Amino acid sequence: MALTLYVGDIHSDFLALERLVFAALSRLDVERVVVVGDFGFFPDTHQDYWYQKSKLPIPVLFLDGNHDDHAALDHGSIAVPARKSLCFDALHIPRGYCADGVLYMGGATSFDREFTTQGIDWFPEENISDDDMTRARAQIASHVGSIHTMVCHETTDGAFQVLRGGESDRNRARLEELFQLVRPRLFIHGHHHRFRKYEYQGCTFVALRNLDHFHFEIIEARDHDDLLRKTESCYLLSRQISFPDHSSTWGRSDLMCLAPSIQYRTDSS
Repeated sequence: MALTLYVGDIHSDFLALERLVFAALSRLDVERVVVVGDFGFFPDTHQDYWYQKSKLPIPVLFLDGNHDDHAALDHGSIAVPARKSLCFDALHIPRGYCADGVLYMGGATSFDREFTTQGIDWFPEENISDDDMTRARAQIASHVGSIHTMVCHETTDGAFQVLRGGESDRNRARLEELFQLVRPRLFIHGHHHRFRKYEYQGCTFVALRNLDHFHFEIIEARDHDDLLRKTESCYLLSRQISFPDHSSTWGRSDLMCLAPSIQYRTDSS
């Protein structure tokens, strides 16, 4: 049973990410890390700032968010998780990729567009494209009945009304379309910089808070337990078992927070 540590937006705070993962590894046998967007992929940034080599003993994967260099990511060039820079050893998960019962889709709308510069810290490719949707639909069609989880940077249009409420958004509308095709039992996302566990159409949604918000708390943490407690809204550990037909037996999975101060665990088996 694979243990995946899902982490909210980190916005290039790689020190915080590594300290969180080491703390998690001190408690459980985590096999991989997935950052759910806004990783901070800017490979042309000065080398002293850039995350050149991971110190972690497990692989790090990431979805693209709206605060990543999409020109360098070159969407659609590779259909499986892969390195997208020679100086970068984390793996980018392409939009529409599906494996082990999980469908992944990066992308989201930047609402701070007026403070950014196109081609430097904003890219129109942040939006989910027609090609992204075509790939995702093809993956869904080839994994009928086996997808139990969606991992995205943004939430869906309908779920957004539960999370915050507001006007429709093109990217959320596209995720809503995929959600209706898949009808997963679990949906993990970031982007909104808040933690919330909520329900929409029979699916459990988990919004993860951005880890970089707790940078100084992480630096000043007394020990691993203290660090996990302070950042408990930013991560989720998931153990998933996929079945050919999950309509009756899905739910033999659990979600947990590692922090001892929080009793957040769902187990529907």
